[in-house]
Amino acid sequence: MSYLTDMANRYIPPPANVKTLKKKNGRTHDIIQVILSTAPKGLDDTAAFAPYVKRQSVFHTCMALWHFIKRNIEYQTDPLGVQYVQTPSYTWYRGRGDCKSYSIFISTVLRNLGIDHLLRFVKFSNSGEYTHVYVVVPNKGQLIIMDDVMPGFNQEKPYKQKKDYKMAEIYQMSGIGVGEIPNIQGPKLFD
Repeated sequence: MSYLTDMANRYIPPPANVKTLKKKNGRTHDIIQVILSTAPKGLDDTAAFAPYVKRQSVFHTCMALWHFIKRNIEYQTDPLGVQYVQTPSYTWYRGRGDCKSYSIFISTVLRNLGIDHLLRFVKFSNSGEYTHVYVVVPNKGQLIIMDDVMPGFNQEKPYKQKKDYKMAEIYQMSGIGVGEIPNIQGPKLFD
């Protein structure tokens, strides 16, 4: 067992084991919305674990996280006709997930470390729906690709179309005076 695996076992809390139907007869747009709303909710799952992933640079931190997931979370597609959007704790304790699970796990660790990133949804054909998601980290004018479905770190399969969503800042408002509310904006879409 590696050091990071030991830290994950120690600091990622057990999942609540609650299954909630978010949308009956959901479409790709619905899946994207559930992913975007689940990632911020999973921050507590990886908060205590995230500091152990941090390395000397953003690039090396991303590489360590990518390898950690590749070694510890088996890729498994969802059953036909069902889409599971898993929290990081559920993914960790289950030990399996797909691109949605990988992306949410990675996103929460990066957010807990203060590393800006995007969730990239891609199409592999000119028509049809977005069928894949992964994390992209802007770093020193370059992009670090964090797609654990790919065989190697920082690799990206050619796509036909993409939508990048910057993960929104999250504020809990309590006890501030009128006129002190910061200028808060939601997730931004980058095409």
